[in-house]
Amino acid sequence: MTTILLLDDEIIFTDSLRFMLLQEMSELSISSFTSIQSAGNLHHRNQVKEYDFVFIDLNMKNGDVEKTIQHFLSLNSKIILFVSHLDNHLHLLLKLLTYDLHGVLLKTMDSKSMLAVIKLLFMGERYLPQSISLLVWNKFISLHQPKKIKRPTDLLSEREWEILEFISLGMSNRTISKNIFLSENTIKNNIATLFKKIGVKDRTSAAIIAYTRGWL
Repeated sequence: MTTILLLDDEIIFTDSLRFMLLQEMSELSISSFTSIQSAGNLHHRNQVKEYDFVFIDLNMKNGDVEKTIQHFLSLNSKIILFVSHLDNHLHLLLKLLTYDLHGVLLKTMDSKSMLAVIKLLFMGERYLPQSISLLVWNKFISLHQPKKIKRPTDLLSEREWEILEFISLGMSNRTISKNIFLSENTIKNNIATLFKKIGVKDRTSAAIIAYTRGWL
């Protein structure tokens, strides 16, 4: 019997995930707590049972996510972190990735993809979304990169440089539009233009070129 603990304040999401897992896989025992409940249980450590897998939402409102991860790692649980938006709590996310996490899942994944990844996690595989892998890689470069090369003044407009910075942080078009108060369609057009100017076809390639050439 595989034992699972879900720590998440989004009860609807937790209930949906529980239903999906029980429908697709047998021999599962699933418990769930909100942040307030988990904080109370962690206060009485001797009362906390051991779980094979603990899913923790990065955006839990109460309690200390880092201490919770440390606690369950000490019990030899495999930790899977749920992330809603990459631009929220970015510093905390990068810090938590220094722990021995078993995987990171984006809540924006469709249910079929999420289930496929969870099955791999249960089989002992590890998983990190490409967008988060890029964030880690970017952070490593920023810490070890020598003096940056100046941006070519005639390559992109100021707005396009700004959007390129947001892309490098893994932000969606919707999030970018909220940050600079432009429509998503305008953001989409700007991205297509800057892709053409720097000779790439996707967001990941754009971020890689920007960092390797010292533009960010």
